[in-house]
Amino acid sequence: MAQASFLYLLSTTFPEYVHSKTWGKIGWDILQWNTPLLRLEAILQSSPAMLTTFIEFYCLVLAGRRNNRLHIPQTVLNGVVTMVEHWLLFLKPNGRLCGFGEDFPEHLLTGMFSQPSTFWHLFSMTAILLKHGKFLVHGQDF
Repeated sequence: MAQASFLYLLSTTFPEYVHSKTWGKIGWDILQWNTPLLRLEAILQSSPAMLTTFIEFYCLVLAGRRNNRLHIPQTVLNGVVTMVEHWLLFLKPNGRLCGFGEDFPEHLLTGMFSQPSTFWHLFSMTAILLKHGKFLVHGQDF
């Protein structure tokens, strides 16, 4: 997941490189679940910490595609909505994620703030990127 996101973002950041189109195609194909390397079913079986990271990577890629006015297939949007809805099951009322043993999620998208202890910012991002108002309710303290 991380490598696919990196390849895609690298290709959009540095289009002047000879292999950038190839990097972008490979990365985007994986992120669309067009290859056996990444399956939505496998992602949903991941721990809440891993699911958090997957959602954050998808937010980065989707923000880049929206900013560049590139088409995002409905299957990708539906898959990300499914991931966020599944992830919502692990959220406590105070906005914190349930911790299981030593598996505590780290944030990739902290923005200008220090490491937040809640995940409201991620719900706000997904609500805006996916145009899904249900998630905005969970991101109200952003």
